[in-house]
Amino acid sequence: LESYGSGITAVFSFIKEEQFFTQTVRIEKKRPDKKLPINTDVFRDYLLPGQQEEWKISVKHANGHAVSAEVLASMYDASLDKIYNYEWSFNPIQPINLWGPNSQQGNDLGKSYQSLNIETKWLDVSTLGVPALNTFGFSASNQMLRSGAVMKSARSTGTVAPQAMASEVMVYDADVINEAAVEASVVENANAPVQIRENFQETAFFYPQLKTNEAGETIIAFTVPESNTTWKFQAMAHTKDLHYGKLMREVVTQKKLMVTPNLPRFLRQGDRVTLTSKVSNLSDEPIKGTVTLDLSCHSREGENPLLPAPTQSFSIEAGKTTAVSWTFDVPTGVDATALKIVAKSDNFSDGEQHLLPVLPNRQLV
Repeated sequence: LESYGSGITAVFSFIKEEQFFTQTVRIEKKRPDKKLPINTDVFRDYLLPGQQEEWKISVKHANGHAVSAEVLASMYDASLDKIYNYEWSFNPIQPINLWGPNSQQGNDLGKSYQSLNIETKWLDVSTLGVPALNTFGFSASNQMLRSGAVMKSARSTGTVAPQAMASEVMVYDADVINEAAVEASVVENANAPVQIRENFQETAFFYPQLKTNEAGETIIAFTVPESNTTWKFQAMAHTKDLHYGKLMREVVTQKKLMVTPNLPRFLRQGDRVTLTSKVSNLSDEPIKGTVTLDLSCHSREGENPLLPAPTQSFSIEAGKTTAVSWTFDVPTGVDATALKIVAKSDNFSDGEQHLLPVLPNRQLV
């Protein structure tokens, strides 16, 4: 027998017909099963941007009995994992060391053995700590302009989880966002108004204190952000007696017809700019229609950029993507420009609206 951190290794060896056989078996201390299954009773992994959604998840023991549990749930843009891959980890069961001060050692076929005194280790709950929230070193006075919204953050050090950064740190100026807000419908048909997507927040929701009801169920209601992207949904549940479980799913938001602009972070006065966008057909049939760039950046002199052919025609096969572009000169005396790209067909439509800052054409010496 050999001891290791949380158990004992038993080695069985024998010789038969001049051949040596051996097998190693790990012996663990038996513990109660603390794993808690989390089930998705109502869950959709393909959603329309901007739609109202409601999910229902249930927390029950393996025998099907409902439990009273607290649930933590969040959903954030999965592309943030390219910056910092983050997954929740929760395991309150600490290892029990099976070793003692007295031992005897010897050799038998090259294997050591020990006689052990088993010492019980008790779990000290008070030693469990909570990691501090880190915010990439931003100070409370920092403000960054992002798509016409003010983002504020608090100073700390180290690394922050993507969903915590997006949901807890960023505060958007509602006046700036509402100023350009356009009421949209998520129903895709010819008679519905075009949905102009402009809510591109990276966290769909962050609910740290959901509680299950008598049936072990809890409801997650939220408005889907308007990005065409893949989302990472995570849920974690625990009970007072430290039964715990974790759930992870991917959710995709997309439309049959989608525009995906490739925009710079800012423009500069006097520059000649080419703006491009992809138009994608995710339906099962070819789509024909038009795509239009609506640009508004009135200068103090009353100028507005001249767009040659602001409306272009497209014809896209099923499952294919095409690219469109517009070239124009940025006028002087402009601080910001609002642009809207809208694609329409007989049955589908999509649009995005963005606010880009315009920097002055000057150089500090």
